[in-house]
Amino acid sequence: MAQDAYERLLEVVRIEQTTVVRFKRRTVLEPASIRAVGEKLMHLAGEQPRRTILVNFHGVESLTSAMIGELAAMHRGLIGSGGRMAFCCVEPFLMQVFNVVKIPERIAIYDDEATALQMLAITETQSDDASGKTP
Repeated sequence: MAQDAYERLLEVVRIEQTTVVRFKRRTVLEPASIRAVGEKLMHLAGEQPRRTILVNFHGVESLTSAMIGELAAMHRGLIGSGGRMAFCCVEPFLMQVFNVVKIPERIAIYDDEATALQMLAITETQSDDASGKTP
């Protein structure tokens, strides 16, 4: 049941080395839906090869504090395991909410998905160069 709920709410695709999560609805308000999305996000954060996650908020008008909490938990999990997270396509009202809870101080926010993917790829390459890894 949780899988059905998140599939109605999220689209998850892999683009290069980044997992992109796109919301399918303008709002996520129901506690069961928030739990299902949270479980999927934490699962994605725990997957070894998918340590870079981009959350695309195109069309999302608002989020509950519980959903923001799920995103924050995902971010903490990713950071704790050496991963990264970014947001893109954040609508103006939602950006106001994010500013109030100081999300831009912790998570990079890009205007569009293409720019976000490009910047994440650049930082991934720089990180690999610094650690001696080859792409």
